[in-house]
Amino acid sequence: FNGPFAAPLVSALFRSFPIHASPDQVEAFHLVLIEHCRTVVEDALQRGEPIAIANCIGVSSVLLDRLMAGFFTSEPVFEAVHIAMLTLNSLTASGTYASRTLANVDQNLLVADSAHVARL
Repeated sequence: FNGPFAAPLVSALFRSFPIHASPDQVEAFHLVLIEHCRTVVEDALQRGEPIAIANCIGVSSVLLDRLMAGFFTSEPVFEAVHIAMLTLNSLTASGTYASRTLANVDQNLLVADSAHVARL
């Protein structure tokens, strides 16, 4: 998450299963990927650099994109919503690492983007 390409990488990973994979295998792969995303997002929001915190919003956007494409069953939907809300809460709650790390101007832009993703 410390580079500028976290969201495109996660998006590519969601599309990187073999064509002959069964629906159950694809779902299992998505669950593992989402669980890993959640863990990395939580870590980035607690002690990441500003680019890593911004990438949390990008990953939330990728998860929303996959959700809208109908790729998720109920459990991944809840995980995707949880990641988006966790990101928004960390950026808006006073005293969190993410809100202290970002400057006011950057934080306002990131909060607006995160709120937009959470609303969708």
